[in-house]
Amino acid sequence: MRLFSLLCFCPPTLADCAEQPTLTDCAEQPTLTDCAEQPTLADCAEQPTLADCAEQPTLTDCAERLVTAEVKATGWFGRLCYSLKKFVKERTGEDETQNKRLVYTVLGLPNLRNMCYMNATLQSLFSLQDFMEDVRREESSRLMKCVAELHAARRCGSSNKKTDLLKTLKKSVSENCRDFCGHEQQDAHEFLNVLMSQMKEEGSILSTADGLHPYTCPVEANFEFDLLSCRTCLSCGETVHKMESYNSLSVDLVSGGSVEDSLALYFMDYEVECQCSVCFAQLAIVEQKLQSLPRVLVLQLKRFTFNSKLTLVKLQDTLEIPPVLSLQDHSDATATYGDCHEPSSSKGDAVPTAAGKKQSSVKCGAEDRVEQYSCTVNQPAGRHEYRLTSVLSHIGASVRHGHYISECADRDGNWLLFDDETVKQTDLESVLCQRASCAYLLFYEYR
Repeated sequence: MRLFSLLCFCPPTLADCAEQPTLTDCAEQPTLTDCAEQPTLADCAEQPTLADCAEQPTLTDCAERLVTAEVKATGWFGRLCYSLKKFVKERTGEDETQNKRLVYTVLGLPNLRNMCYMNATLQSLFSLQDFMEDVRREESSRLMKCVAELHAARRCGSSNKKTDLLKTLKKSVSENCRDFCGHEQQDAHEFLNVLMSQMKEEGSILSTADGLHPYTCPVEANFEFDLLSCRTCLSCGETVHKMESYNSLSVDLVSGGSVEDSLALYFMDYEVECQCSVCFAQLAIVEQKLQSLPRVLVLQLKRFTFNSKLTLVKLQDTLEIPPVLSLQDHSDATATYGDCHEPSSSKGDAVPTAAGKKQSSVKCGAEDRVEQYSCTVNQPAGRHEYRLTSVLSHIGASVRHGHYISECADRDGNWLLFDDETVKQTDLESVLCQRASCAYLLFYEYR
């Protein structure tokens, strides 16, 4: 850089003067009056010296000096300043792009022997900003503290620190579920369920502890929803209601169809054989409706199933993944985030509420964030739209062998592909196209 500055601002030498226009050329050149406007040696002396440039730390600062010099100078000196300014601007842009690339490339996680299922699941969870805010608040939980620290450690360049935190997290999970003790390949959905179950268990202990701040379970606040099943006798019409809480839905693949088709199949009425307590008939019809909506909807696509020989196989049917998903046809909830005006007093409560029901609907996090959502999210009543945030995929045709990756978006719509320690930029169109036949878990956030 110092060399460029020296070349830029040193006065012309005798050799340079030898190359100046001849008398014949001067006849066509500007007059002496015009030449007087050209920079003199005194003017050149006013330009920054080598010592001045040594004090400038960045290319951007030097570019600003070149702009100033270009304004003051004309003729060959001005053209030289313009060329150097263009060069510096291009180099500065390259440096900024390189810095951005370095920011996301350090977000990867090391694979500690067949732990891609764990890395991919964690990266999908890390992309859920509201969930991670809830997790960071609950530092009294050993498991949630480890998850929060690992999320923060992603941005550091130390692979050793990430490795230590991953080992600590795996040990904590395996203490209550022995399936994760060794280094065998595991199912990403099973790991997600075990992780969230243990978070809830630790939360139930913390909620009863004295001297702690009011506890809000991140799992209940972000993932859980209520599903109402109504079983009606086909003979006498007697109806039995059953309410259950879920944190994800497992849907069958509809070959050549879409995720909407899979959801429609899941919520389709079906007949069951059961004895009626009133007329003792044996047939009933079951209807299912969502009575509350989660902030984050997790869909498991059933790609692993048993064939006619009772052998577990992987289905690679193509399924269209919508970037925006509506639950309007499958929910009795009538309000939206935009209808929420006052925080609820009970933990984990939020709106909307189902018509005629007292239970909560869209799950919010801490009570002080309910008002936040009432200001930032507003949908027409009943639409209940979700935006695709992350796609966790299983690469490979075999059930026993394969590899998990995760592709996640931030709130600005920028997508990244996480393949253990490798992180690359991607885009929504590529994700929807390339993962249609291998997507396993879909994460949707309430819009």
